[in-house]
Amino acid sequence: MGCQGKFNGSLKNDLLIVSVAIVVLTAYILPFSYSDGFESSFGYPFSYITVYNIQEPIKENETLCMRSNTNPLIFLIDVGLIYLSLNAISTLKNRIKKA
Repeated sequence: MGCQGKFNGSLKNDLLIVSVAIVVLTAYILPFSYSDGFESSFGYPFSYITVYNIQEPIKENETLCMRSNTNPLIFLIDVGLIYLSLNAISTLKNRIKKA
């Protein structure tokens, strides 16, 4: 009855680490969306980083982080989607090996 195998209900750490790495790296590798000239959005499958293009230069008491926004909820959703995809692929691969 139910699922068989080594999966005991906990996360597979190796897949989770790979999922985080994929989500972070795709923000730098894949093309970004550019809106009205004021902001650029990065991330895949959903944009979780927004950088605002302000005309004036960065001041002495300002950092680049003050001109960007990171949405941690969307980041976690992206990691979850990639994790579920990798987990499904891993499960299918294991079933094909057994068959």
